[in-house]
Amino acid sequence: MSVALAWVEHALPGRSTRERVSVARELGLSLEVANRPELDVGAVRASGVPVVTVQAYGMHDDHPLCSDPRRVAAANLHVASTLDLAVRLGARFVLAVCGYGSEPVSDEGSCTAVARCRDFFAALEPAARERGVRILLEPLSPLRCSALHGPEPIAELLAELGPHFGAALDTGHLLDGGLDPGEVFARFPGPVHEVQARGAGSTPPDGAPLAAWLARLAEPPEVVCVEHGGVLRRVALDPLVDRIRAALGR
Repeated sequence: MSVALAWVEHALPGRSTRERVSVARELGLSLEVANRPELDVGAVRASGVPVVTVQAYGMHDDHPLCSDPRRVAAANLHVASTLDLAVRLGARFVLAVCGYGSEPVSDEGSCTAVARCRDFFAALEPAARERGVRILLEPLSPLRCSALHGPEPIAELLAELGPHFGAALDTGHLLDGGLDPGEVFARFPGPVHEVQARGAGSTPPDGAPLAAWLARLAEPPEVVCVEHGGVLRRVALDPLVDRIRAALGR
């Protein structure tokens, strides 16, 4: 299977989903979209541009490590709705996180955090199985979350979950955590279904040794998706797409 090159929809230039999707189509890119109110689902579906991943974007607010059970329940509903959206858009993956922000987890520490996330995601496994969508768990850096940051606890969690779960590794989060993405890729115990290509501090991955990093994986990812803060103008975007394609051997 060839590696799909995707871009996060809201990082593409354009004043609307329709315009941003048009840019993706012109550049021959697949899309990763965020399940949030700003997304025009109809425009994405009408475009014919392949969608590979849908982000459970609401987990920036509600997630399994929240202390309020109502917010944990809201996170469950959001991931379930994201699975449904993935089916509507023909996406193979839903991207999820264990936590976000600086909220304390508990006095018991990371063991309890792993157990809470295991129970949370295990409850979603039947929905993922029925829809034929894989939930990818993405480790964040200590700059973005207060627990389960870095690849090791995510690998531990995935070892306790079923086959409808997998890993996504973001080079920007690894760099922000002081880690070498190539070393992490080489050590990660299991397949990495998606690599999010990003520079430190959510900058575009321009100049990153992406080809060398990807070569350290035991097997190629199914998706390489570029994500970054802000929006690149076409004068910067088009050559970056070419460089990423070159890193993928295209």
